[in-house]
Amino acid sequence: MKVCRIHIKFTFIAALLTAAGWGFADDGLRTGFAGRLPPGSVRPHGWLLRQMELQRDGLTGHAERLYDDIGRSDWLTQAGLGGEFAWERGPYYAKGLVSLAFALNDDGLKAKAARWVDAILSSQRENGDFGPKNRNWWANMIALWMLRDWQEATGDMRIMPFLERYFDYQRTEFAIYPLSAESKWAQARAGDELDVVLWLYRKTKVGKWLDFARSIASQSADWATYYRHGGDGVKDGYRSHIVNFMQGLKTPALRWLLDGDEANRTAYSSAFSPDGWPMRRCGRPDRMLNGSEPLSDASSSGGTELCAIAERILSSHVQLSVFGDVEVADDLEMVAYNSLPATLSCDGKGVRYYLMLNQPSCIDKALLFANNGSGAQVTGAACPGPHSGFGCCRSNFHLAWPKFTETMWMAREGGLVAVAYGDCKVETPVATIAESGGYPFSDRVNLTVEKAQGGIWPLFVRIPRWCSAPEVRVNGEQCQLDAVGGFRKIVREWRSGDRVTLHFPSDPVASFWANDAVCIRRGALLYAFPVEGRIRLLTQYQVPYEKRRAGERESAFPRCEIEATSPWNYALVMHPGGRIPVMKTVGSGESMRICVRAVQTTSCGWGSMRADAPGRPEDPPPSPVSAHAGCPQWLTLAPIGLTQTRITLFPWIEFPADGNTTVTPQHPQTVTTLASGSRLWDFGKDAFGWIEIESVNGGAFDLTMGELTNVCGCVTNEYKRSTIRAVRVSGTARPGRHRVEVKPDFRNTHGPDESPAIRLDPALGTVMPFRYVQEIALPPGARLVRHVVHWPIDMSAASFSCDSEALNRVWDFCKYSIWATSFAGLYVDGDRERIPYEADAYINQLGHYAIDADYRMGRRTHEYLLKFPTWPTEWKQHSIKMAWADWMWSGDVQSVRRYYDLLKGRKLHAGFPVREDGLIVSSGPARKGDRDIVDWPLPERDNFEFKKVNAVVNAFYHMNLLELADMAQAIGLKDEAAKLRADAVRVSESYERVFYDASRKVYVDGEGARNASLHANAAALAFGLVPPERKGLIAEYLDSRGMVCSVYFAQYLLEAYCRAGRADLAVKYMTSTGPRSWLGMMDFGSTITLEAWNMKAKPNQDLNHAWGSAPLNVISRFILGVTPLESGFRRISVSPQLGGLRRVDARVPTAMGAVVMSVSNGSLTLETPAPTQVVWGGKTHSVNAGKHVFEE
Repeated sequence: MKVCRIHIKFTFIAALLTAAGWGFADDGLRTGFAGRLPPGSVRPHGWLLRQMELQRDGLTGHAERLYDDIGRSDWLTQAGLGGEFAWERGPYYAKGLVSLAFALNDDGLKAKAARWVDAILSSQRENGDFGPKNRNWWANMIALWMLRDWQEATGDMRIMPFLERYFDYQRTEFAIYPLSAESKWAQARAGDELDVVLWLYRKTKVGKWLDFARSIASQSADWATYYRHGGDGVKDGYRSHIVNFMQGLKTPALRWLLDGDEANRTAYSSAFSPDGWPMRRCGRPDRMLNGSEPLSDASSSGGTELCAIAERILSSHVQLSVFGDVEVADDLEMVAYNSLPATLSCDGKGVRYYLMLNQPSCIDKALLFANNGSGAQVTGAACPGPHSGFGCCRSNFHLAWPKFTETMWMAREGGLVAVAYGDCKVETPVATIAESGGYPFSDRVNLTVEKAQGGIWPLFVRIPRWCSAPEVRVNGEQCQLDAVGGFRKIVREWRSGDRVTLHFPSDPVASFWANDAVCIRRGALLYAFPVEGRIRLLTQYQVPYEKRRAGERESAFPRCEIEATSPWNYALVMHPGGRIPVMKTVGSGESMRICVRAVQTTSCGWGSMRADAPGRPEDPPPSPVSAHAGCPQWLTLAPIGLTQTRITLFPWIEFPADGNTTVTPQHPQTVTTLASGSRLWDFGKDAFGWIEIESVNGGAFDLTMGELTNVCGCVTNEYKRSTIRAVRVSGTARPGRHRVEVKPDFRNTHGPDESPAIRLDPALGTVMPFRYVQEIALPPGARLVRHVVHWPIDMSAASFSCDSEALNRVWDFCKYSIWATSFAGLYVDGDRERIPYEADAYINQLGHYAIDADYRMGRRTHEYLLKFPTWPTEWKQHSIKMAWADWMWSGDVQSVRRYYDLLKGRKLHAGFPVREDGLIVSSGPARKGDRDIVDWPLPERDNFEFKKVNAVVNAFYHMNLLELADMAQAIGLKDEAAKLRADAVRVSESYERVFYDASRKVYVDGEGARNASLHANAAALAFGLVPPERKGLIAEYLDSRGMVCSVYFAQYLLEAYCRAGRADLAVKYMTSTGPRSWLGMMDFGSTITLEAWNMKAKPNQDLNHAWGSAPLNVISRFILGVTPLESGFRRISVSPQLGGLRRVDARVPTAMGAVVMSVSNGSLTLETPAPTQVVWGGKTHSVNAGKHVFEE
């Protein structure tokens, strides 16, 4: 027969593109999601092109010389050698060869492929059978797929008659020799032939082919049931084969086209659901399963077969055309961009039979796998090379990259579908689109229309499930788009030069696997630690399963063995209790890496190879591990596909220090000699850290470190019930630099087994607060250096100066308090306990926001407290306030989205019932269990009279309803937001009726109470429950009470004054003197805000409690009046309440940049980074970013 090869004509593609639904017409088959484009329609670019060129120049281009069962295959030569020469390996190779040839548009590969096509076509016998063996059902299926691809790519007129003759032969022969008679493989993999038969039916519309498709479907393995329930291990062994499992994934989709059975529709999700038996038994983070070759277990060093990876990609190709499930497309990218390149050598000259996620060494030693490495049998199955294990994988892998490329684009509704992303170009009659941006290494995809035929047609773009904040722009304009499943549809008249920009931002995330081992993912990429190793290239070795040794033909294709030379026994450092690794990203594009905090550990043999299987490492020990060695360090992880030896699954250890805290050396401000003869080294302010002695020769030392001095200047603590620090240490200093070690304080350093104290990174050693060091003895000529641990707060980001020197001092005092108490990487309650508490943390959070636009520490503390809550009632309610502040100041809604249900379910009602009028019933004062707190310490409650229904908790509840409504709106829960706001109105009405005493014009503490505490009235005013006409009266009442509350509740007292328009009273109390004031704290000798106003108010207090820093955020939010109108300060409100101040110069940091303001002589000069609403001189102004001047 004369060969008629023609390239694809536009008329042919146009017919495909205009088919009903771009999938399957209403011709007895259900309509699929999209039509597959012919091979060669999509051409790779960039990184993807380099991988396929390496394959062409490597194993694919040289396979016929390297492998006898390919180069001398009976399929090609008809020599009758039998065995492997007549079974699957030849057509496996030819199938991938055809796909690669057209993906690369490579004439040399096309010529090679033509030889295989011609040989197979010429092998057809009179009865219609073909190939080197009779009734070779399974191996023939591979050849059928290859021939179909060839016809689609070239239009070869010989293919369809060939297929028809063969299928007619099978229709007769199946009566006496069904698929199962030939092999279980044919039964398991029948979907491969079914796909071709359905293709033929769609091309010809001949009814017998639809009947024949149903015959094949009826003989195929019932994969849908197996994926859902499993099966008998003896009877269904062929289905537990890892390659069959992946190859079978296409069958339910194809059967669904015939029968519409919902079990077939959901088969894929059954196979890969986290709760399904396959993933629970042997699932992996790369969305593969361990199987060697039978499905095995979830070991981190378990293997998955390269054939399985290739077939998973091919099955996804079919699945996506039928259903268009985004889950499948996400998984396809995960396998293609991670599993596949990690199994191949980086030069295109080698493959591994098995991919192991943890493989610190590639050595040809026993693996204890069911095949290719059991016992003493070694076959190079874990080493990259031309011969690795059985010959199936090095024959079959050739299809993987080109089939992935073909799947990247499909056709639907007369337009195109971007199914999977990566640099490429798709050419169709409708349009030519160039895709760039460097995905998956970049989170941006650019689609540029290079040619368009005109007319209106849709472009569908996939939104990955892992991206929660995608952005789609057309020619620079952001799109609000209709959803089609997980795709977004853009319908317009497309023109050459049109550009669609996709942004899929993603942060590194952790997932947890067997033994709670942790794996890191970012977007479509998994990350692994690349283990350094000694490379040994072998050209002389026994070829597995062949009666020869590697020789001259392998001289340019050596086997590569890599033996680890660097340690890899790392455990990742987690944030405390949060199961979130400490990590950061560095670099960009292909060079982007993730750095994780890690320590070394030898727990349970971690870091060594298995004694019974020396080709595999020990599995990570159960986490969290306790034993570790050395200090935490930054470990750099690379995309797994760029590694040859790697650790992907790690054990972990829990330290709170997250790598974001830093250490700053400080020298003393003064050194004075005391009357006793000792010297006092004064570092100016209290801070958390350690002392270091610098001396030439070293020698004896005797020092006392502490926070206060007595009248003689000696470092001491005269308040014996307090936790103020004063510690004496002595010893011998080494020459050079010598750190003075302090014994850990059991109260706050012994960890979560005995106490919820936040532990620091062991690398920091013991850290304590001190300002002074009294030198009793030091080596001659020695000097002292203090090393301070703190969060890297930008202390230049905010500034404040006004005509009140007292207020300036208070602002500086509170600002330093935030910096000095940031040592733990979380907002803790001071030195005594070192525990985050919700109310403390909220005031810390607002103070931090007032001086630096770094929102990480606030979010970490908030999310930590969601997992490890502390006190009841108002402390729970503060979690909602922290969530709202985090979202509004940062503009990041992801934490709200993640924890919204928890906030609503566990925090909103604080665990109490809500009665019909909307008020919370809390029934009494704080004690064990959930009860009201009101204020702390207890004597600071202003004689609060507790009832079943109390004012303070319900005021918080009212504010929480409004804050939660805002957050519900932000995550798209509009109906719920409306209901929450309606509930807030109901609470407000009931609050007025129950708690307001009209005769005295005050709010009482509880239903039926007589006492009208400062707290009940301040909470009502601070949280918007007082009518405007009454605010002044309530403010005057509060002023008459004085400062009869704690440093904590002073936050809400100051807010109440400002919300009443009486900022003058807020300034009055912020600048007051005496024992219950901020100036009084400074007069006491502290440089950090105290836990209580004075030692009498709380005798056991410490001197480093930032919950006393309320003036800092009150000045920023009310006196200066800078708050977000839209989350992230996309719109800003500036509404100063100067409270009698005549001059102000300030700088307030925001997520959009700094707001800089100056007030003098009644004039406001404002520089703002975003659109801003300004209230000044009784007028409201709306201005854009820039500099503006407003006169009174």
